[in-house]
Amino acid sequence: MRASFLACKYALPFLRRSENASIVNVGLADALTAQPSRLLDATVHGAMISMTRSLAVDCGPHGIRVNSICAGHVDTEDKQKTLASSSDPESALERILAVHPLGRIGQPVEIAQAVLFLLSEAASFVTGAQLTVDGGRSIVAQDIHDI
Repeated sequence: MRASFLACKYALPFLRRSENASIVNVGLADALTAQPSRLLDATVHGAMISMTRSLAVDCGPHGIRVNSICAGHVDTEDKQKTLASSSDPESALERILAVHPLGRIGQPVEIAQAVLFLLSEAASFVTGAQLTVDGGRSIVAQDIHDI
C-alpha cells in the first residue's frame, strides 16, 4: 500500500503535464471479501480501493483517470512455490480451483490485459473503478487461505 501511495504521489506532477494520463493500481480481490485470518490483506487492499477512488476525485480535474484491478489467484512463480510448499500440493491446487467459477487460476497476461484496457482510450470515461479480475473467486464464499 505504501509503495502504491508513494508511486502515485511522485508520479502526479509528471502526469499533470501529460495529455492522456492514467493510473492503474493493482491489488488483490481480498479487498472484496471477508475471510477468517485475512484481516491484514483485506484492510490493505480495501485501502487501495479507497485510495484509488479518492485519487480519481482529486485527479479528475487534471484529466487524470485513476482505476484499480482487484486480482485473484494468478499462476506466478510465487504461487507455484506456495503450492509446492504445502503438505499436499495437488489437493491445495484442487481447493483453489474449486472456488473459481471458471475452474482455473489466472495467467499474468490476463492481469496485464486488464491494466492495458484501463490505460487505453477505450476506457477514457472510466475513473474511480475497480475491475475484478479473479475468475469469479470473490463471488464464492469459501476459505482457501489455509494453504
